[in-house]
Amino acid sequence: MERVAFTLQIKKGYEEEYDRRHLAVWPELMEEMDGSGIHRTCIYREATTAFVYMETEDYRRCAEFLSRAPASRRWEEYMAPILEQGAGEPYDPDQAWPSGLPEVFRWESTRSRTRTGGLTVAGTMPVSGSTWSFVGATLPEAVQIYGALGIGTVDLLAVPGHPESPQLVSEQILRRPRELARQILDLSVPVSNLNYNFAANFQERAINHKEARVRRRNREDYGSVIEFCRACRIPSVTVLPGIVQDGWTREKALAAAAEELNHMSAKSRKEGVTTTFEAHVGSILESPLDTLSFMQANPELKLTLDYGHFICLGYAQEQVDPLVPYTAHFHLRQAAPKKLQARWDEGTLDFAGIVRKLVSANYTGFLSLEYEHMEGWMDLDQADVFTETVKMRNLLRSLA
Repeated sequence: MERVAFTLQIKKGYEEEYDRRHLAVWPELMEEMDGSGIHRTCIYREATTAFVYMETEDYRRCAEFLSRAPASRRWEEYMAPILEQGAGEPYDPDQAWPSGLPEVFRWESTRSRTRTGGLTVAGTMPVSGSTWSFVGATLPEAVQIYGALGIGTVDLLAVPGHPESPQLVSEQILRRPRELARQILDLSVPVSNLNYNFAANFQERAINHKEARVRRRNREDYGSVIEFCRACRIPSVTVLPGIVQDGWTREKALAAAAEELNHMSAKSRKEGVTTTFEAHVGSILESPLDTLSFMQANPELKLTLDYGHFICLGYAQEQVDPLVPYTAHFHLRQAAPKKLQARWDEGTLDFAGIVRKLVSANYTGFLSLEYEHMEGWMDLDQADVFTETVKMRNLLRSLA
């Protein structure tokens, strides 16, 4: 969460008019602010100086979004005649989003860190829970389980076909994104990330698929995914990076993955949504070094990082650490060599050390608990999901 503050100068004699206009802010403007990723805005006034304070997921992206949003632009033009830049210069609506004042001091009590969003680690990293952990539960039940554990934000998973609850059906997002969004809003719980799958396997709809028609279809479908996320205020989407393609060189397959991910990322960024991808077992990016090189070659992309996908293939935790600065979302579960998901007493990951790395990288995104129960793949049915989730929650509490 970014905190931004700046001041505005009101023309002398228009102080009360400034207040009056803010008693009747247009509903369409507030809807655009919501869609931009702003969580909270407060304005205070002393004489002709207005002090604006905002909490937003990504201020730069928020400012870019609102600078193009029609109601926001009309509002700035509406306010321009009663504002000035300072020292009497006319207010410029195109400069409505300054870089902000430098933060000099901030303090939060232990109570305030958990008063609204549940558990927060190191004061800056909120914790969410992956609803698909609890196979057989309904989506509202999964939300309630996390609430009982003190975790007030969730991640959602969408897969095609007829998945078991509490997963979403990808086709429902594509056919009626706004109707499904209303159902998610009715849960009255914030959603930190949508894990979206184009197909039920890695091959069929891989984003770097060899057939151009499949890649075009993915792009078209992703527009509905973004619409869904905007409608129910989900700030980010995780997709998969594609696979090694038979008959293509690795370089060609990587180039196709980069092209598609960059297209998705740019498209979602315009709508105030962050696209991330998860390097994973079975993907074209299975090694930390390959993933790091890919991120460095594509600086606009963001990563959903799960150490387990690398640890299970025999890589050391220290080899994964360099990926932390490129991370926008984080999955938490214990892992070990040959075990993507391990019981707590079998795991080799030092999460206290990982949290220190995240803090050093100024990471302020979500830490998402992601234990899974899945038969037939990577032995994901060998750990008690609920027990391991509670153990991870307890560790995070100790680091809060």
